[in-house]
Amino acid sequence: SKIWIIMIACILDSANEYFADKSAFQLTWRFVLTIFVIYVLRYLYKLIFSPMDYTWEDSDMKGLSPFDKHKLDLKRKKKLGTLPPFPNGWYSIITSKELKAGEVKHISALGKEWAVFRTKTGKAGVVGAYCPHLGADLSMGTVEGEDLVCPFHAFHFNTEGQCTKIPYQENIPNSMKCQDIPRVVEKNGSVLIWFDVDGKDPEWEVPEIPEISDKNVRWRGTTRHTVHTHLQEIHENGADQAHLPVVHWRTIFFYRPLWHQWGIKWAPNETHKWKTDFEVKEVMKVGNWTVPFTTFNVEGHHIGPGFVHFKMQSVFGPIWVIHNLLPVEGFLQKSNYEMWAPKHIPVWFCKIVLLGWANQYERDIKIWNQKMFLNAPQIVKNDGPIVQYRRWFKQFYSEKGTKTKVDFTNPDFF
Repeated sequence: SKIWIIMIACILDSANEYFADKSAFQLTWRFVLTIFVIYVLRYLYKLIFSPMDYTWEDSDMKGLSPFDKHKLDLKRKKKLGTLPPFPNGWYSIITSKELKAGEVKHISALGKEWAVFRTKTGKAGVVGAYCPHLGADLSMGTVEGEDLVCPFHAFHFNTEGQCTKIPYQENIPNSMKCQDIPRVVEKNGSVLIWFDVDGKDPEWEVPEIPEISDKNVRWRGTTRHTVHTHLQEIHENGADQAHLPVVHWRTIFFYRPLWHQWGIKWAPNETHKWKTDFEVKEVMKVGNWTVPFTTFNVEGHHIGPGFVHFKMQSVFGPIWVIHNLLPVEGFLQKSNYEMWAPKHIPVWFCKIVLLGWANQYERDIKIWNQKMFLNAPQIVKNDGPIVQYRRWFKQFYSEKGTKTKVDFTNPDFF
C-alpha cells in the first residue's frame, strides 16, 4: 500500500508541473483527446478480447403483430395433428452462465411456464412457475439457502418441487408440491430438462463433452435467434444436401467471385438410435482457386431433438460449438449457438467464425419463417437422405403426442 501511495504522489506531482504552464484551451483539448483515446482502446479491447454475445431476429417477422404472425402460421402450417408440437427429449432451458447462485428466472418453454433458480450452493432447479398453494408466480420469489420462496405466502420449495416450509404452520401436506417437476441435469454449459409427453423417465442421456466439463476450453461467445417454424424443420437441414450450394454459397462479404464450397455426409448413428453422425467440409474460393487457411472440417452429431454438437478443425486448432434448440410453442423456437475453444485460439478469430456461422444460419431462418411443412414432399434422387432423416426423427413422437391437437383458430396460441 505504501508503494501505491508513493506512485500516486509522484504522478500527481508530475501532472502538477505539466499542467502549470498550459492554457485552458490546451487542457480542454487534451482532456477530450484523452477521453477519446480511452474510449477507442476500450472498444478495441472488447472487440478483440471479449467473447461475442449476438442476438438476431428476422426483420420480416419483427414488425408483425401477434395476430399477423398467427395468420402467417395459419397460411404455412395447415397440418393439424400431423406434427406434435413438442418432441420428447432433453432441452437446454438456460445456459449455466445465465443463472447465478441465488437467482431465479421465468422462462416460457414447451408450452408451459417455468421458474428456474440456482440455490446458494450452486444447484440448479426447474419447477412449474405457479405455486400449488394459490397460484403465485414463483419466479417473482427469492432464493433462501436451498429453497425457492414464494412471493405471496413465503412457502418454501426445494429443487425437487417439494414444499419444505410453511411459515405459519408446522404440518406440510404431502401433496404440496409444484405441478411440473422435470428431471434436471447440468452439463456442457447448460441446465438441461427432460420432456416426455407421456411423463416417462429419460431413455437416454446427453453425452458430455469432456473438454468443456474438464475446463480445457473457454467459452468464446453465443448467438441467439428466434425461429418461427417447427423444430423438425430446423434439424432437417442437416440431411438436405441440395440446399447448400443454393442458400449458402455466398460469403458474409457478399462479394461475387468469393464463394463457399460445401460437402456433407449424414447418417443415423449405428450404436445410439437417438443420435446421428455427419461430416461437413467447407472451403472458401475465388473462382476455382481455393483461398489458403479457409478450410473447415466439421464433425457433428444430432443429439435427440434439442441439440447439435459440432467439432470444427480450424487453422488455429479445434473449436466446439453446441446448438441448443428450445421450443416455446409448436412453431416458435429459441435457438442459440455456444462456442468453446482452447485458450490459445484468439477471441477475435472465434468471433469471426461465429459471426459467419450466424450469417449462414440466418439465411435458413428467413426461408423457414415463410415456408410450409409438406407431410409428403416430392423428393428427387439427389436431394439427400431427407426421407431417412424423417424416419429417424419420428422416434421422438409418442402416440399421445401424435394425438395432440393444436387450436389454430386461437390467435393467443402463437
